[in-house]
Amino acid sequence: MGESDKRSSIRVNARVLLKVKKISQQEYETRIENFSTGIDTPVTDYLSHPVLSYDIKPHLKKIREKEEALAAVLDVLDQKLSFIIQKMMEGEEQNKGFSLVDADISAAGIAFVSSEPMETGQHLELQIGLMPDYRFFLAMGRVVRINSLKNGKYRIAVEFKWITEDDKESLIEYLFQRQVMQLRMRRMQRERKEE
Repeated sequence: MGESDKRSSIRVNARVLLKVKKISQQEYETRIENFSTGIDTPVTDYLSHPVLSYDIKPHLKKIREKEEALAAVLDVLDQKLSFIIQKMMEGEEQNKGFSLVDADISAAGIAFVSSEPMETGQHLELQIGLMPDYRFFLAMGRVVRINSLKNGKYRIAVEFKWITEDDKESLIEYLFQRQVMQLRMRRMQRERKEE
């Protein structure tokens, strides 16, 4: 397994904002062609303003190498601005068709529970918002597995067939951060039980 495969296989449970649209094979091919030729851009319609969707984390990494204190201040400011934007937009995700869902997510795909049945092989356009930073990205995927649940809902597993390299890297960074946080929380719980 190559380094890229290992990074893509890291999977975490997370609460995400999700908007799913079924598309045909033809729509899928057309969208991918339009992205590759520059006719269309893979920007989600939720935070489509370039300034709001701009991720400063890669730049903070470079600044941190030279000036740790400045990077720390800029990181706090970025988090505060994200929080303010979040509060201003609170509730808007429902107005824009987003649902807050618990998902099993990796850089290779996502699994989530849906009340709507889907077919294996169905192509999907997915707009995903990573919480709590409200980092949004667009991915094109294909349903690879469906499990019927006792409550009449369905667990849908989707393989990402297309995602930009920048969004994939941002997602992998998010997954590492979540994994570290979850491991710390488990360790803290173990330590409390031992006391």
